[in-house]
Amino acid sequence: MQYPYQDAALTIRERVTDLLSRMSTQEKIGQVNQHLYGWETFEDSQSLTFTEKFKAHVEWGGGVGALYGLFRADPWSKVNFENGVRAQDS
Repeated sequence: MQYPYQDAALTIRERVTDLLSRMSTQEKIGQVNQHLYGWETFEDSQSLTFTEKFKAHVEWGGGVGALYGLFRADPWSKVNFENGVRAQDS
């Protein structure tokens, strides 16, 4: 079964309207819960164990709309090739 929001033949407005009508308020809030978590996401980037801070934030927001900045290697995120997520795991 295909929902209207999945139908590429409809206009963007029609698709967005349909999708938003199917989402709960909590799901909508979760979608705007987007942060550049970076180095604060993992306790141990090799085992990919999440930090308590990250888990608490996900619980607080009722979910996460997007995960990004997890695999960057730069001074801002404090992640580099030694302490970051291994390329084969990203």
